[in-house]
Formats: sequence, structure tokens, C-alpha cells
Amino acid sequence: MFEKHPHLRDLGWTQSTIKGGQRSSSATSYLAPQFISRPNLHVVLRTRVTRLVKTSKPSSAGLPVFRTVEVAHNVTGAITPLIWF
Repeated sequence: MFEKHPHLRDLGWTQSTIKGGQRSSSATSYLAPQFISRPNLHVVLRTRVTRLVKTSKPSSAGLPVFRTVEVAHNVTGAITPLIWF
């Protein structure tokens, strides 16, 4: 492709979420008052997700169900399962 269009050689893609001319971040998307008060949203700070664990049974619609999230509190830290129902 670049042989035919050398001007595209330095082209790159960025990912962003913009609505109404304002950029959204993780903080504005999950920590705003209207979102953080949701009973089905759990925000865990200074933690990274290492794995989503799928349940053995799919939902009634046939979709996969994830109720356990494994997390680590730092890069070399122990992995802890967090389970929500």
C-alpha cells in the first residue's frame, strides 16, 4: 500500500472518545457522579485486571457470563479473584 501512496507512510490511528466537542477519559466516564452511584459499577483504584473468568453456563440469551475478575495491585503483586453476583 505504501508503495502506491508514500504520503501515508507516517499515518497512524489514535483512539479517543469525543462527544459534543469534549474529550472523555476513564475518569470522566466512570467517576462522574451519575456513573459512580450505579449499583452494578465497581471502581477499584491502583489495580490492574489480569483475567476475566467466564462462568460455565451462558446466560439465557446464550451470551457468556463473567462474574469473576482477577486483579493484581501492582505489576509483581499477588493475583486476587474478585467475585460479583
